[in-house]
Amino acid sequence: MKWALSPIALAWLGSWYTTASAQCTGPGSRLLFRETFGTVSQPVDISDRTNHQFFPICPNDGQYTITNRSDSVCYHAWHQVRNDHTSTDGTGNMLIVNASYDSGEFYRQTLTRLCSRSSYEFSAWCINLINIHKCDDNSPLLPDLTIRIETRNGRLVKEYVVGYLKETPQPDWRRLSVTFTPPDVDEEVVVKLLNTGGGCGNDLALDDIELVQCRPCSEYDNPNAYKVLVPNAFSPNGDTLNDKLELAVGEAVIDVVTTIYDRWGSVIFVSDSSREWWDGTFKGVPCQDGLYACKVSYSYYDMSPVSHTQYGQVLLVR
Repeated sequence: MKWALSPIALAWLGSWYTTASAQCTGPGSRLLFRETFGTVSQPVDISDRTNHQFFPICPNDGQYTITNRSDSVCYHAWHQVRNDHTSTDGTGNMLIVNASYDSGEFYRQTLTRLCSRSSYEFSAWCINLINIHKCDDNSPLLPDLTIRIETRNGRLVKEYVVGYLKETPQPDWRRLSVTFTPPDVDEEVVVKLLNTGGGCGNDLALDDIELVQCRPCSEYDNPNAYKVLVPNAFSPNGDTLNDKLELAVGEAVIDVVTTIYDRWGSVIFVSDSSREWWDGTFKGVPCQDGLYACKVSYSYYDMSPVSHTQYGQVLLVR
């Protein structure tokens, strides 16, 4: 059973939706994938990317078509869309989806060879095909979209609830987008577009689906490149083995500050160098054996500067 919403409720729900501007526009960004659905003479087959059925003309509920236009010849409630999102000569195609009565996925795209040291933006241009005040009861169902990103094994990476696409008096292409960082696993990522059940309304067109890499993948393959590792013990006994508290500083790390505290919380050593290590003395006098608190602050660049501070203890043994 489908509940009809009043025009006031629909207007309020429609206010949830906002057009998303491009997020990945920096000098290091690059386009990895773009789906335009081909042209009139060379349409694209997306049967492996949707659970809807293909129908060449006037798709019914649960069906889709690849076409260069839509008009009221199919359904009186639909907008007349003369061109796809980008072409002006009427030769470019778009994807038209007549929503299934069952809620859920209607389009998916598998993304391969992504790296966890970068971020990505997935986007698509969309039209609510229902013309304003055209459904018989004047209460059309609005497309209620969600972009879900998960690994091939179904582990959630990110979910973005786009919300309701309100009616418009004229066809209005609107951009949907979400940014995400892939998990640190060697596994494909799948982007799914989900919608609620159909009826009068909830029909849409999609075009120019893109994936943009926001910045180059890290030049560092070492998983510890962005970390500082602190030994839990050292022995300043003059045998040239572990005589200093030598930290392992990753290649991407900058601005390392090391601070050592005695048991009473007094600072006995500070260094702002990644090559100056504590030798177990304070003002030239050897410190006693025992545990000492250690704080290490550092930063690295990951789309923007990231500051990190870690605390621990180190055992001095002579």
